[in-house]
Amino acid sequence: MIKRSFTAGHDPRMGDAGLRFYQQMFGKWREGFRRDLLPDPGVYYTRELNKLSRPKTDGWTSSPCPFHEDTRPSFAVNLQSGAWCCFAGCGRGDLVDFQKKRYGQDFKEAVQALGAWGPLL
Repeated sequence: MIKRSFTAGHDPRMGDAGLRFYQQMFGKWREGFRRDLLPDPGVYYTRELNKLSRPKTDGWTSSPCPFHEDTRPSFAVNLQSGAWCCFAGCGRGDLVDFQKKRYGQDFKEAVQALGAWGPLL
């Protein structure tokens, strides 16, 4: 008889029923950052930033920087990829970096606030 071990981890092919079984057998499943759960960058930045200019064909748009007093738009954001950059020197990064800087959060707090923390399957 072949002895099967379930300690290797949850098989994602088992679906929700398998996940519930794994949780019942071995306690809480592992949780972590899941990039696939991040919000759409266009929706997120439109909500977070005011006075966005019309996006170019490559997805980049500009806005006054939310991190310093700004009279002219010095903040560029890509509504497709989520990348951002302040040309006045405030920094650059992705959606998670923006959330961290804007709200003074660490990585886990930012990812949880964005809804991208969940079970690792």
